[in-house]
Amino acid sequence: MSEFQLKPARNQAPLLCDPYDSWITPDGDAKAGFYRQADGIVIRFYSEADFAINLTALTVTCWPALDVDEALPANLFTNAITPMLSNYQGGLNLHGSAVAGEAGALAFLGQSRSGKTTLAGAFASEGFGFLTEDVVDLQSEEGGYLVQPKRAELRLFADSAAHLFSTDMQAPDDEAKRAVGLPASVKTAANAATLHAIFLLGDGSAQATTIQPIDAHQALTQLLQHSFILDVEDKALLKAHFAALADLADAVPCYALDYPREFAELPRVIEAVKAQIERRLQCK
Repeated sequence: MSEFQLKPARNQAPLLCDPYDSWITPDGDAKAGFYRQADGIVIRFYSEADFAINLTALTVTCWPALDVDEALPANLFTNAITPMLSNYQGGLNLHGSAVAGEAGALAFLGQSRSGKTTLAGAFASEGFGFLTEDVVDLQSEEGGYLVQPKRAELRLFADSAAHLFSTDMQAPDDEAKRAVGLPASVKTAANAATLHAIFLLGDGSAQATTIQPIDAHQALTQLLQHSFILDVEDKALLKAHFAALADLADAVPCYALDYPREFAELPRVIEAVKAQIERRLQCK
């Protein structure tokens, strides 16, 4: 765990160099820029916060932008900075959510706003153990991978929170997620679970729920899109991370999952995933 220091909010003054990398949203907007400095890297989440990462001391200093939600810096540190630093040090963190069933952990990987958090909440509401949302932290073990459990809360949009848990957010903002604690009736996974399968989410254009097995090469191409990479110009780091993802794609079954992004479709998605897992177990 890196040392984290939170500074007072300030205006985001212009930086002295151009970013060497950017995070682009599915809508084509720049979410964050990566800038080099003498002792490390500055990650600027535009209109949200600046994070200065000292790569020698492994310390992180954050300056929130003015008038942002007070919970935002901690959320960005937990769900973006921490997995990037972990991967930088040889870890394996992917952008997704995960639940635990009798067969093991099921991971749902997707782009922002692809429905992975809502999907995890729906599975948890149907008796699966909630493991994590937004960051899937994998630890390799002999013969497989363990998914580490995280905090027992989901960050949801107001409509998803209302549908899944009948939670009425105060002053809901359709464009912002808020943390929702899991109800006592929802099962959480206290221990790490062996990863059974990875489901890579499509863009929601499917007219009905579809699940298709994909081979390791196809899976690797998509897994690369859901990685947390701190320095895209560090060739040794990229080579090592690529090799780790290739091992993952070879070891764990991967499926392309797409479905209409409608709440009424969620029960059919759950049944389709359960049926796919059952078919795989029968083939063993």
